Amino acid sequence: MKLGKSLVLITSLLTMLLMSIFPVLRILIDIKEIQSIYLSFGTIFYLLVLILLILFAGYELIIFIKYAIQNNIKNKVLWIILLLTFNIFVYPYFNTKIIHKEEGNKILSLIYIIPLLLYSFILVYGYKVYIDLNNQKLEEIRKIEEERNVYVTKDGRTSFTFRHGYVQKEVGEYDLYVINEEKPLVFSVFTYNTIDYEQKTPVDYLNKGVEDIKQNKTKFDLFTDLKEIKREGFTINQVKYEAESEIQTSTKISTSVCIYTISVITFDADPNYMIFTIEVIPKAVYENVATEADEILYSVALQ
Repeated sequence: MKLGKSLVLITSLLTMLLMSIFPVLRILIDIKEIQSIYLSFGTIFYLLVLILLILFAGYELIIFIKYAIQNNIKNKVLWIILLLTFNIFVYPYFNTKIIHKEEGNKILSLIYIIPLLLYSFILVYGYKVYIDLNNQKLEEIRKIEEERNVYVTKDGRTSFTFRHGYVQKEVGEYDLYVINEEKPLVFSVFTYNTIDYEQKTPVDYLNKGVEDIKQNKTKFDLFTDLKEIKREGFTINQVKYEAESEIQTSTKISTSVCIYTISVITFDADPNYMIFTIEVIPKAVYENVATEADEILYSVALQ
């Protein structure tokens, strides 16, 4: 079976053309992070066409190899190796010269080889640009992940360390109020000198704080029981509740079910100084953010 010469050439050119576009799509999606329904459907259509072309090219390749074997082509082993290794470049020439017995068709060869080489250059250059941009993006992500900001309570006595994206705000009577709209997570702090209050133990302060928060909630259910966490230099008494809360993002304020992590921190170096913290995280993202929230809590330090 002989395939038409023009069909072979067009298949090769279209295959290389679509392959040369592939790095551009990767740059738009992976680097530029463009989310568009048109781009999504266009990418699916592009991949389907490319797969069909590659399958058809593979079908042509099988026919050419079979032809070489059946017709006892001179140097057929060499031709088979070339077809298997460089099939997009070689089999149009094989089809023209060996099957159709055409000699000296230099114009057709130039018309074919020039765009083929151009598409090959675009493919290689495009992938190099994609790799460079991707490495640059990964480096920026690494720097962001390593960035840390230290925020100090109003009394200047304690600090917490936060990753990139956490912003300190002045809100009400909080001694420290930090929010991350992207996570989202709210971290708030009150500081106490225990000699000024009637509560005597960290658990007393914790229970009093829980009762105060409950007053404005229609639903406030226990999520995890009270536990004591001992760290070097300080101790945390902590309990978690589930309740509805308003969460602010960069675009809107919405109400969702959140996990309230309520903690009282006491320090070995100053037993009369105590910190009351509240972490609020939407339940839907709690598993993803909880580890980072613990990291913030455990970063507490006396100044």
